[in-house]
Amino acid sequence: MPYDAERRVWTMPTPANMQEAGLIQVALGHAVMTLLDKVADANGNLPGPWLDELEQTLIRDAKGSVAEGVDISIEARGMSLGVELVTALVHRLRRRLDDARN
Repeated sequence: MPYDAERRVWTMPTPANMQEAGLIQVALGHAVMTLLDKVADANGNLPGPWLDELEQTLIRDAKGSVAEGVDISIEARGMSLGVELVTALVHRLRRRLDDARN
């Protein structure tokens, strides 16, 4: 996955079919949860403003993503689904942290 430093973008391989695309989503979801768990560990495994700020940053950055060479309606739907995934993962972490605290 080469990085173009001038344009500040990663070039990702194109999935051959929907199954590959779905598996990419699963792998990225697990990777993001691992990262969120590490950040939670660094914050004492307690929910707080750090999690709200992180969620806002992740959503802002996801919404600011640009897909080149994709129909605008497909891009909008894909980005919306990506934001939903990020939100769901953060909410999952928040519930887990709240449950552990109670």
